[in-house]
Order: sequence, then C-alpha cells, then structure tokens
Amino acid sequence: CCTAFLVNFSFFLLVGKTSPLTTNVVGYFKTCIVFIGGIAFFSTTYTAQNVVGIATTLLGVSVYTTVKYTLDQRARLKIERTKEI
Repeated sequence: CCTAFLVNFSFFLLVGKTSPLTTNVVGYFKTCIVFIGGIAFFSTTYTAQNVVGIATTLLGVSVYTTVKYTLDQRARLKIERTKEI
C-alpha cells in the first residue's frame, strides 16, 4: 500500500516537472523493469513476443531520452548565448 502511494505520488511530481509524454515514457520504462524483474527473480516464462516488445520499448525510451536531452541542451545554450549579448 505504501509502495503504491509512493509510486503514484512520484508520478504526480513528475507530471508537474515534465511533460505528459515524458511521464508516459517513464511509465513504459517502469513496465519493462517489472517484466524483466519477473523474468529474473521469479522465473516467469517469456515468449519471443515479450522479448521483442521489451527490446522495442527500451529502444524507444533510449531514442526519446537522447533526443529530449539534445534538444534541452541546445535550448540551454541558446539561452546562455542570449544572456551574454
């Protein structure tokens, strides 16, 4: 119960600091971690479809994170350059 509250509260804080899309991406990442944990710790059976889905999701999360980080860095540099002028 406390863990569920903390997860929901952390998502509430995340939405306040980021965009809804970023929150969705974090949710997908969390789901992948749950699946991987189930396979690793509880010997959950998995299919090729599970593996492809997890790999595709992790690839998408990685691409989104890289693009978002790059765009944020460019925006910060642009702001810093305008402050210097």
